[in-house]
Amino acid sequence: PCAVKVALGLRMLSNYMHISTGWLARARTSCSADISKPAAQRAAQIWCHIFNQNFARLFRHNCRQIAPGVSRDSKPSNTWLVHYKNLRVRKGINLRSSLQYTLSMFETESCQVLSLTLINRPLVADRAAPAEVILEIFQTLWKIKNPAVFHSKSGPTQTGLIATIYMMVFQAVPVASAKSQISTSSVGIAFGTRNIYQCILVGFQSRHFHAAIGFEDWIANEHDNEKRQAGFDSNRPRRELA
Repeated sequence: PCAVKVALGLRMLSNYMHISTGWLARARTSCSADISKPAAQRAAQIWCHIFNQNFARLFRHNCRQIAPGVSRDSKPSNTWLVHYKNLRVRKGINLRSSLQYTLSMFETESCQVLSLTLINRPLVADRAAPAEVILEIFQTLWKIKNPAVFHSKSGPTQTGLIATIYMMVFQAVPVASAKSQISTSSVGIAFGTRNIYQCILVGFQSRHFHAAIGFEDWIANEHDNEKRQAGFDSNRPRRELA
């Protein structure tokens, strides 16, 4: 009887989670459909504060400088975009993958009003990016003029990777020191302890230890995102993902 009760309880919990997940997906889609009307804007703002953790950023933000004129950040609010403009920032790189949702729509609208250039280079937080996507970001970093800011949603994953790359490639910081950027504390609610981009950097560090190679060359010639993702999903040791 006890085992039956546990099984039924788990089944009910699974059903509730399925229902809530479906509701959240529908709510996100409905909030993202159109923010041109005041009522839709209010609903979208409530969504952003509750489910995109904007409330946490009211107390602490993730904006920090990693090099002269170059900063990393979490998703900026309109207030922070105004702050950027006052600091003479004219371009920002958005690394978040969900470009059609409310946070990105608000940011796009604010950048247009403030005459800021927003460059979208989406990375998925929990998937190994293909080489061509990372190389495209390389080209953007080479071309962009400082001061500049790049960001994702909260900061520890996509933003951490690009901050690490910037320090290694543009400042010649060793990967052992630069990769701490990917684990920098952030204002966000995270439930996972493993990070695919940490595994990629550890793989590069292992490869570089055996035979020196630049990160950009390693990405262009040796990075296999599908193989690396499969190894990550199967919980292989990070050093084996080189």
